[in-house]
Amino acid sequence: MVLPAVAMLLGLLGAAVCHGVAMVKAQEAASAVARIAIVDTDSNASDVALAIVGADARIDILRDGEWIRVTVADRGPWGLEARATAVTRVQD
Repeated sequence: MVLPAVAMLLGLLGAAVCHGVAMVKAQEAASAVARIAIVDTDSNASDVALAIVGADARIDILRDGEWIRVTVADRGPWGLEARATAVTRVQD
């Protein structure tokens, strides 16, 4: 009786760790894209996020006056979404 519960707990723990890694990757990608988008095109900045997170990620870059908002979303384990946002100000 205890063994199935332990196996289930370890499976959930493994999924939580994988989701945490996916969240960290999404945040790193969003931060990198925001920094690159200041001085380069959105296309080139998006390519960096795809290299960090993976080809299935969604990257949204919104330019609003002097602000750039980047959102990176990707599917993690068991279909859970890992989403991160970074905001930066355009330098003069």
